[in-house]
Amino acid sequence: MSGHNPVIPANAATHSASLDTRTQPLHAVENAAALVLPYAACLYAIIRSIKAFGTYSHDDHMYIPAASLFPHLALYREIPFVQTPLSIFIYALLKLLVGPAYLYLAAKLASVLLVLGVTAMSAKTAYRLFPRPYVPWTAATLILLNAHIFANMSEAANYALPLFLFALACYLQIAKPERPTWGALTGLLMGLAASGKISFLVLAGAVALLFLIDRRRRPLTVHYLAGCAVGILPCVYYLVIDRSDFLFLNFEFHLLTNQFRGLTFFGSVISVMDGCLDFAIFAIPLLALVAAAFILARRDWREFDWPAFPLSAREKLNIAKVAIIFVAALIAAVLPMIYFLQYWSTPALVLIVLSVPAAAMIADRSSTFRTTMMVGSLILIGLSSAHDLRGLGRQGADNYPPVLVMRAQESISRLLGDSLGKHPGCVTEILSASAVPALGSGVPLSPGSAAGEFLFRIDGVLQAKKPEFRKYSDVTRYLGPATGLLTGYYGNREFEHRMVAYAASHGFILAGTFKYPKAPLSLYLPPECRS
Repeated sequence: MSGHNPVIPANAATHSASLDTRTQPLHAVENAAALVLPYAACLYAIIRSIKAFGTYSHDDHMYIPAASLFPHLALYREIPFVQTPLSIFIYALLKLLVGPAYLYLAAKLASVLLVLGVTAMSAKTAYRLFPRPYVPWTAATLILLNAHIFANMSEAANYALPLFLFALACYLQIAKPERPTWGALTGLLMGLAASGKISFLVLAGAVALLFLIDRRRRPLTVHYLAGCAVGILPCVYYLVIDRSDFLFLNFEFHLLTNQFRGLTFFGSVISVMDGCLDFAIFAIPLLALVAAAFILARRDWREFDWPAFPLSAREKLNIAKVAIIFVAALIAAVLPMIYFLQYWSTPALVLIVLSVPAAAMIADRSSTFRTTMMVGSLILIGLSSAHDLRGLGRQGADNYPPVLVMRAQESISRLLGDSLGKHPGCVTEILSASAVPALGSGVPLSPGSAAGEFLFRIDGVLQAKKPEFRKYSDVTRYLGPATGLLTGYYGNREFEHRMVAYAASHGFILAGTFKYPKAPLSLYLPPECRS
């Protein structure tokens, strides 16, 4: 839909004039807020980016080490990776561009930039739904503030990229003309999103439905589906060449992990209900915003005419499309049958894109409403920025996680370099469930490092139910006389106890201990590395 100047009925113009007279004192505040809000939102984006870049997550232990092993080893068969393959391709490309030593920082920066891209595209989509200057900036503020979406921004994982591809596809669906090229590109983006995270298949199906309900775009459905087929080819490729490992690592593994967590079916339902409750706490203020728009838009219910501007059929259809996507996003969020913040980022994003323009459509005539939207956004920016800056200040530069990671990485590289210089070949690989600081040391990672803790911790479940796949989870399989061990992050886990016990029983030396986010790390080297 393109922006247009709607025709205002005569009674609406009279009503608008009377409202403007009564709200004249607000105009100065409204104009000032309109001037400041774009700059404040951009500054807020920078502050949130700094905080996200400095947030350390154990999910980073899975994606970054796996990417460092690819393409030298075969994905899934030799690299146990428990997600669809697109993120590995992207991180492996980053490794070629910046080198293994800077892969972690590059991946973290990529997540931050991708979520900023999500914010920009979603704000543009909101503006397309109702083109008023304050709409995109209000939507952007709420997106950056949202904890579900911030969790995507703060991890070098597979959350940010699919969300960005999805946001871009939704913008194309709403904003671009009915041409085969745009239909195919939308399909390609959604197929790639599913290749990055399998739950986006549900959303890809929902977008196909959008083409079918739109009479003008219906002929493009076949182009959309063709684009989807191309985008999902990475998954199809691995499904064909390595079906058993691909299906286990992408599906059965996640079910068994729920069992490891002690989640029965009833427990999974409770976990999903917990997610729904948490999401409802986020959604209620947005619904209250729409309700407030109704209240501010009217002076007398008997004279209240809605909407403030008559909606065209295209505008109504676009709102219906976003509502359909919201329902699909809710379904995708509950399918894993467990609650994590990141799983609810897509419905949170869609609800913001739907509610802000909807409220504006209702009450845009009200100067009180417009001022409240902008001033409220500025207040949220101020409070959240103060909280984030206070946290960063208390943390200090020396404890900023990327600084700790790089210092540990430099220390480990120096120790390994010294040991190999004196005793060539004394260590041939590094095994760790937290292998990020071992990158760039010149010593390759063991394939057992590829999944972080996520496979090691379910070894007991696999031993009982899927013993043929213990080739991934049995940490002793990866232990060897020339394998260095980096431990400590998961000091309370059985697999790390086994690693430390192996080091002790085989005369390994404690080469060093390193300060690291959340827990110190210890590097054990084979006795042949002894000075």
